[in-house]
Parts: sequence; C-alpha cells; structure tokens
Amino acid sequence: MKTFVKICGITTVEDAKTAASLGSDFIGVILEIEYSPRSVSIETANSIIDSSSAPVILLLEKPCNEIQDIASDIKPYGVQIVGKYPLGDIKRLKNTTECAVWKTVHIPKENGEKIPSADLKKIIEKYHGAGIDVVVLDTMAGEKKGGTGQVCDWGTARELVESSPVPVFLAGGITPANAREAINQVKPYGIDLSSGVEKSPGRKDPEKISELMRNIKI
Repeated sequence: MKTFVKICGITTVEDAKTAASLGSDFIGVILEIEYSPRSVSIETANSIIDSSSAPVILLLEKPCNEIQDIASDIKPYGVQIVGKYPLGDIKRLKNTTECAVWKTVHIPKENGEKIPSADLKKIIEKYHGAGIDVVVLDTMAGEKKGGTGQVCDWGTARELVESSPVPVFLAGGITPANAREAINQVKPYGIDLSSGVEKSPGRKDPEKISELMRNIKI
C-alpha cells in the first residue's frame, strides 16, 4: 500500500517544484510563524501555491478568523493548524473554508515522558467530530511545535494510527535513513519530513529527497 509523502518547510518556488518533481505528494509551507526559520510571508506562500503541482498545505498558528481570511484569499489545498483550538472554532473553520483541514497532534519524543495513548485517542476522536480531515503526529519538545528533528514515540504513534478515524501522517525526526523503518513500525497513511531532507534550514536537498523516495519504495 502506498505511503504518501509530505515535504514541509518549503520556502521557495524552486524547492516546491523540486519536491513535486521528485515525487512528493504534498508540500507544506509554514506561514508567518515567527519562531520558525522556515516561515514565509503570505506573498511567498501565494507564489508557491500558484507554481506548485503538488497540493500545498499551509501550517498556521493564528486565530481561526485569520485562517479563514487567508484560505479565502490564497486558496491552498489545505490548512494545517498548530496549537490549541476550541472544537467550536475548528468546526467553524471546516464549515467556512473550501480547503482540507489538517491538525497537528503532539506526542512524546522517543524515550520521553509518557502520555496515555487513551487520552490521545480521545483528542483525535474529538478533532474528527469537529471535521478534521487529517491528523499529523509530531514530536513534543518543549515549546517547539515541529521542525525539532526529534523522533517521536513510534509505539504510541502506531496505536494512534490503528485507532484513528482519519488518515494519519507521521512527522518528527524522519530522514531518508529511518523512513522505511518508520513506515514499517507505525504504518501511517503518510510521512512528513522537513529538516531530514534539508541542506540548511528552509532549503531542501534534492539528493536527500531522491534518496528518501528510493528508500521508501524498497
């Protein structure tokens, strides 16, 4: 069964085209998140959306009314919301935008502090009830909300994938070297990479993306 690939943290039109040409199913653009070295402006995001042949997911950490306005103006394939959002806000976002809505769910890093998987399953079920289309499991690492390069607890991730009512992408510390192992252990709908296929923060490495694609097809 095919495992989908999302290359996230795209900052240029060139990298967007490269990722798509090498087989990425989705690309992710981080929009105006100040603490991220991969964050871009609305103008750059719009250029990437206009030029990319892969569906573009915008990662946002903004109030829902701002997300609605952005989605209406630049029309991405989807938005991925990061952080805490009331379920009512998520429902309104889903009902008032024409794009897919993805939600990041943070889980402990490998060998980190445990969170009962039953609690995380309930969170995902609630997000599903609010209309979320896809869940992205990423690594919880202090105040950082992605792009940490740290692997999450794959055992917990596997349990969540098995029980999830929506497709699940696995993120957090995935590289060309461990992507096949991640897929074998967790069996996600897709994998989500950023720093693992970079030559510097925010700039993707075509050779690493090509290596990733070769390795996951073995």
